[in-house]
This record gives sequence, C-alpha cells and structure tokens, in this order.
Amino acid sequence: MVVYGKCCEEVSSAIQCSACRKFFDYPCSGITEIGYRKLGDRQSTWRCVYCKTSQQSTRPGSPPPETTRQPALDNVMIELQKLSCQLLPLQEVINDIRIIKNDISDLRKSNNNMLEKLDSFEKRLQVVENAEQKITSLKEQMNKMEAEINEKDRWLKSNNVEIKGVPFKPGENLFDIVTKLGSIITYPVLKSNINYVTRVQTRDAGSNKTKPIILSFINKYMKEDFIAASRLSKHISTEDIGLKGNTRIYINDHLSYSKKMLLNKTKTAAKEKNYKYVWVKHGKIFVRKIDTSQVYNIKSESDLVKLR
Repeated sequence: MVVYGKCCEEVSSAIQCSACRKFFDYPCSGITEIGYRKLGDRQSTWRCVYCKTSQQSTRPGSPPPETTRQPALDNVMIELQKLSCQLLPLQEVINDIRIIKNDISDLRKSNNNMLEKLDSFEKRLQVVENAEQKITSLKEQMNKMEAEINEKDRWLKSNNVEIKGVPFKPGENLFDIVTKLGSIITYPVLKSNINYVTRVQTRDAGSNKTKPIILSFINKYMKEDFIAASRLSKHISTEDIGLKGNTRIYINDHLSYSKKMLLNKTKTAAKEKNYKYVWVKHGKIFVRKIDTSQVYNIKSESDLVKLR
C-alpha cells in the first residue's frame, strides 16, 4: 500500500512523478492506465500535471495569452479529478442508502404480513370468544333445565317411599309385604291410601342388587307419617315379615338420582368432618355435628364446602 500525493489515500496501484517523486493513482494523475503503459521507457520521465504546470509557468519567453489556455484546462481537469476522488466515498454512502431502503422495504412487507396475520388471529379469537359465550349460555340453559327436571322428579316422588333389603321372590305379593311392614311400625296401610306399589330398576342395571320396592301414597302427608313411624322401630328385618334370613330392611324417602348422589357425598363429607347426624326429611338433606349444634340444609355440593 502506498500513499499518493494528491488525495493522501492509500492505494495498491500508483505511478510516481519523476520530478516531485510523489505517487498518484490513475484517476488523479491526469493519465489513464493504458496511456501510461504506452509510454514504455518514457515512464521514468513521466511528470504529474503539477510539475508540468510549474515548469511552463517559470519557462522564459512565455507564449502569448492564447497559448496559456492549456495549463488552465489542465487545472480544471485537476479540480475535476479532485472532485471525482471526493465523490468516491459518496458512492459508497449511496450504495449503503440503497441497501437500507431495500431493508426498509422488506421490513414493511414483513410488517404488513404480520399485520395481516394479527388481523386473522383477532378474527379467530373473536370467533372463539363468541363460541365460549354460546357455550356458557348453553351450560346455563342446561343447568336450568336440569334443575327443572330434578324439581319435577322430586315432585313426582314426593309421595313415594323407598323400601330396600326385601329379597325378591317369584310370585310375591308386594301389597302383602307393605301391609306387614305397616303392622310392624304400627301404621296400617290400606289399598285406598296408595297409588301403586312396585319394584324399580336402579341406575346400576348390571348389578346384582335386589330391586327396591316403591310404595306410592295418595299424598305426601301419609308418606311422611309412614316414614316417621318406621323411625320409631330401631331394627326391621326380613324375618319380621316372614322371609328367610335376618337382613335389615330400610325405609326412606324415594329420592331422585341426583339427590341420592348428593346424599352419598354428604355422608362422606360428614364422616370426614366428624358430623354426627345426616338425615332426609320431606325430600331434603340435613346434617348436624352434635345434638346442640346448628342444622344445615344441604342443597348442592357447594354447601358441603361450608361444613367445618
């Protein structure tokens, strides 16, 4: 690398003036690379435009004004060459600006693409939110319908008594069985007081459990009196009604499936939290911790959380 005398920049290829001994690159030397090579042996006597101009201005017997135009033209060329050299870095800046413009253009395209994707995402999100609102609304409707069905089911079973523990016997007379039970608990059962008596299949259709007997009275007051009378008899077994074995017979309210599930969960929660009493009255579930504590009516699973 050499430093040429005109622009003071480092270059890898330069020519040397035979007079001032300075180095010049071709754009600033006033001669092209091809022209310099054509000089051949005269390259050693080549002089830069500065030295040529200086020699012409000091030579005695200067030519008339018309002949001095050539040095002036050389000076113009020198200035143009200087300007050309100065503009070289500017070209690099222009190239950099073009690259930046291209980068900005790509960035804009990428940004527009991202905006389109974001807009699409927002639309999809809106669809999901609308679907969630519909699902929430449908759940509320289902819960409302389920509550109405449970209430109707409770009302339909409000006159019914469920009797468990009586084994099935072919050709059995269910009215005779409930009549015997009525005699044991000292609450006589008359045909005129009942709607029907039958066995029903439980939800566990595949189980080997004996189907319970459902005794339906003509009103809920008779049902309540029948159950209250059964509570006074501490233990009723199959032997008491003339059947083999000593299996205990249970007489309770005929609850809906959802109510039975809630009763089972209530019994579990009561056991975990040391509640002494769990019972059903008028189709409602109640709990009490000790004889003197507050009575709680369990209407839903959320009420079980309140138990302390």
